[in-house]
Amino acid sequence: MLLIGVVTLYETKELWHMESPNAVTWNATLNGTLTGFNMVPLLIVVAVIAIALSLIATFRGFG
Repeated sequence: MLLIGVVTLYETKELWHMESPNAVTWNATLNGTLTGFNMVPLLIVVAVIAIALSLIATFRGFG
């Protein structure tokens, strides 16, 4: 779960900073052309929740 969160954050950062021609397509998608809303904040929220859940699970396991 922690890995999923970290990977999601990393991929979001990569998408955010990509400068290749492909980035135009991604940016159009992420900026809501196809989705109707901006997906980048959503991806960040999902990643943060995944990290939080994994940390909670870890501490519960030790507790």
